[in-house]
Amino acid sequence: MTWWREAVGYHVYLRGYRDSDGDGIGDLPGLLSRLDHPRDLGVDAVWISPFYPSPQADSGYDITDHRAVDPLFGSLSDVDAIVQAARRMGLRLIADVVPNHTSAEHPWFRAALRGGPERARYHFRAEPNGWESMFGGPAWTRAPDGQWYLHLFTPQQPDLNWTNTDVADDFDATLRFWLDRGFAGVRIDVAGGLAKDPDYAEVGEQPVHPHWDRPETAAIHRRWRDLLDSYGDRVAIGELWGTPDRIAERVGPGRLHQVFQFDWAVAPWESLRDTAAQAIEELGKAGALPTWVLGSHDLMRVATRYGPRRAKAKALVMFALPGAAWIYQGDELGMENVEVDNGDPGGRDGVRAPMPWHATGTNSTLLMYRKAIALRKRFIVGRPFEWLPERPGVLEFRRGDVACVLNTGQRPVTFPGRPLHHSGPLDGGLLPPDTAVWAELVTPRY
Repeated sequence: MTWWREAVGYHVYLRGYRDSDGDGIGDLPGLLSRLDHPRDLGVDAVWISPFYPSPQADSGYDITDHRAVDPLFGSLSDVDAIVQAARRMGLRLIADVVPNHTSAEHPWFRAALRGGPERARYHFRAEPNGWESMFGGPAWTRAPDGQWYLHLFTPQQPDLNWTNTDVADDFDATLRFWLDRGFAGVRIDVAGGLAKDPDYAEVGEQPVHPHWDRPETAAIHRRWRDLLDSYGDRVAIGELWGTPDRIAERVGPGRLHQVFQFDWAVAPWESLRDTAAQAIEELGKAGALPTWVLGSHDLMRVATRYGPRRAKAKALVMFALPGAAWIYQGDELGMENVEVDNGDPGGRDGVRAPMPWHATGTNSTLLMYRKAIALRKRFIVGRPFEWLPERPGVLEFRRGDVACVLNTGQRPVTFPGRPLHHSGPLDGGLLPPDTAVWAELVTPRY
């Protein structure tokens, strides 16, 4: 019932995965044709970015129908074929659901602009406040009748009002629709942004943020958890930026199953140990394990941020840490940001470039990932975790009889045991800088 606690997941950014019809946009048939890639990588689950009907103002996160498929990506029968193929391959599928907003072209919002009762499903005010959009500029746009509506993202993405029962009921229907079709769970976009201060107070005027991770989100998450629990071993993974103690308040019984550990994804190289330790400690208090990520479709490529050598080392450490681990497509190939401009409002095209399916040669990063995931299942998952004594410039811990050591310093360091796997060449019996190793311990401790 807890397959997800130490699962390895793979994020497919659909429009950049594989294009089956030559229109330049990745699609569902393309995913079906290369579903063998995550299978051969050895992952347990595949999260698919939105494929719902959308004007594509924000790469499919502006949705007009949360329970249908955009012809740009294929059809509902394509989704069913992927579910069936994944089941044969032993893969679980995770749907990307978007509860914070709809498209401005959604039937609800069109009716709201006409003054219908659907207006109560959004946030309309006579005057805007000073809230800002995540993409820059005001978070309010004036409607034709002179009122203003809220959008924490683009003006084409009006925020839903989660105090409205129609909104909550409709999202229940969306969850059930995809769970009934065989999805093993959902990744929830902007899971911490749903509750807004009823008085629309300005940012900084109160101790609780007026629209990020408010206490009221707990009741919303509890409703989702109850629904998913009724299906058995399904999972809800929240996109929610926050400190480890705040994340710990959002996971556990009656809450989300998991929340991505973005503080680990963006942590400075020298702070990796402290960042991981805080997450493990805080989530442990809630009886939970962290959900590690190296990057995402919203962050610069991990190999660009850290450099290829450090990116590989950090990946090897992530696969040994207690908890789940998620891979963003292409990171297993060592991909770096590519300078392209497809009009993404957040400037994220560089990390969303297409997968290089026709690249030639052997990819050492891919081989390292495959071996790490295979060894993880054999030696790491379910094994007890323990930090090893601290040394300057070294991150080291053990999982059962395997030590994981990362050299974050400037000089080679020693490591215990017999090398099992490493992110780069070793220096004789020493671990070079910016390199990680897994080693079988020859004695219980050292």
